[in-house]
Amino acid sequence: MRFGAMCDFCIKHGEGRRWYLSAKNFVNERAGNLWGLSKMAGWVFRMEVKRRWVGWLSRAPRVVRALLKPLVEPLYRAVHFGQVVPIEDIGQILDIVGTIVRLPCVCRWVIKGKEERSCFGVVLGGPEAPFLKAIDPRRWGGPELEGLEVVSKEEAFSIMKRLEEGGAVHTIWTFGTPLIGSICNCQFGSCLGLDTLASGIKIMFRGEYVAKIKFELCLGCRECEKICPFKAIRYNPKLGRCEVDLFRCYGCGICRAVCPSGAITLVDRRSIPAVSDLW
Repeated sequence: MRFGAMCDFCIKHGEGRRWYLSAKNFVNERAGNLWGLSKMAGWVFRMEVKRRWVGWLSRAPRVVRALLKPLVEPLYRAVHFGQVVPIEDIGQILDIVGTIVRLPCVCRWVIKGKEERSCFGVVLGGPEAPFLKAIDPRRWGGPELEGLEVVSKEEAFSIMKRLEEGGAVHTIWTFGTPLIGSICNCQFGSCLGLDTLASGIKIMFRGEYVAKIKFELCLGCRECEKICPFKAIRYNPKLGRCEVDLFRCYGCGICRAVCPSGAITLVDRRSIPAVSDLW
């Protein structure tokens, strides 16, 4: 999907740089409408309804999805949308925010019925920020918790690094765009955001990067091909090496975590004309 609007988005909200690295785009206790944020959190976390919606959407005729696309996508982009972010940018985000709270993943809870603490609420303020209370799992029928689990930046980064090695894609999500309120670690089959992509309706943008494989370093072990959730890496038997399909790559960078020879790097999406506006 091509979005010239994504570049406009960075100019408007990111002052010309990556919008998610600007402190003003994170939820804080002085956000303009905390009541609205709380209501928004309630809307976002009506996940059982969303799970049924995604299931219905995946079975709907293509013509129906095509009709819904221009209606659904702008709504989510204005209210609650995500973007893929590589681990190094996650580290920069953690340096910006003031409080990090580890939470059970609402998608996994609804889809699998399991408590997996793979999501993080983030705010500029302290742990008493109203937004953190608004996303308490008890509000959306999640597991009962004895208070919110506040974690350090180092601990959060370490947890997300381990999740990445298991195939999870890091994403950020807005609660009233452009206010970012959470970092999620997503996998197909247990993430409603990713699963919606299969229907052709996108409520999350690709990352700011694409993967690049250094031919001379590639061993042809195919570990990157196995872990890529977007099927963007394929093995070339004639060359005995793996190649990246730039048009499928979301720039998550998790392929790097399993490459034994360090053959994979991320390059700025905008530096490659063919995919510079493919979001």
